[in-house]
Amino acid sequence: WLSEKGPAPHILPTHTTIHGGALLCGGPATFGTEPKAAPMPSASPDPWTVAPLNRFPECKDLMNVTKPCSESGCKVLVSEMAGRSCREYCKQSELVCIGAWEEAEGGCDAKEELRCDEVREGNSDLICECFMPFMEGEPTTTTTTTTARAEEGEDRATYQVRSRRSGLCLQEAGQGEQKLQVAPCDYMITGQQWTATRGGEMGQLRSVRGFCLEGMSRSGSDGEAARAPCTASLREQLWRRQVGSGLLENLRGQCLDAPEGTTAVRARSCGSASRSQEW
Repeated sequence: WLSEKGPAPHILPTHTTIHGGALLCGGPATFGTEPKAAPMPSASPDPWTVAPLNRFPECKDLMNVTKPCSESGCKVLVSEMAGRSCREYCKQSELVCIGAWEEAEGGCDAKEELRCDEVREGNSDLICECFMPFMEGEPTTTTTTTTARAEEGEDRATYQVRSRRSGLCLQEAGQGEQKLQVAPCDYMITGQQWTATRGGEMGQLRSVRGFCLEGMSRSGSDGEAARAPCTASLREQLWRRQVGSGLLENLRGQCLDAPEGTTAVRARSCGSASRSQEW
């Protein structure tokens, strides 16, 4: 496109050369070709657009569902699972497994919690909970970003996680320590720099040293907040921040908490001490 003056551009053949100038379009191979408009993007909605707060994406593509076990449809009782794991089941719908259980009596009551990759040969029905993938392929325990897909989902900027109540910042306690603490904010301190790995409603908070924020209690009750090797399918590492309240909540229903009078950081039931849970 070229216009010496005025708002209307002139359409030039793709082989045009502007003598004495810097514009050169095409060459002998493109002589006589006509400009073509790029195809318009599809107007169909993306089925995995970012969900609003307090709502999980719908898992519409799950197969062999005997009974849904959650309002979101992501936790389901699945038939024909002999010799298969919930990880395999979720993967066939391009999701990741974040929970697995042996069913009790043909319903949604769990008899025993399993690992996502655990296989029960004698039981053909399992309860599986799936979620959106945060990394390409199988989630792995790693301290580095291993794929292009993960790099695309990671916000390259680094942030401080600051307590609204105290004004202190979340910090790794030390190079070899698992625990976290709050300390006076100083962006030059490496242990206070965090990145966000996004994948829809939930995401991981990753330190620049390569560890992820995790609520250590597997039961959903109060426990320590610590740094741990990053595992994309672990519910204790998947967080969302509620914009209005400032609560930082994981998929277990725990909120990051900085109790008054101490530098310790906890993962507690949300709302139990709301002011110390605002970030």
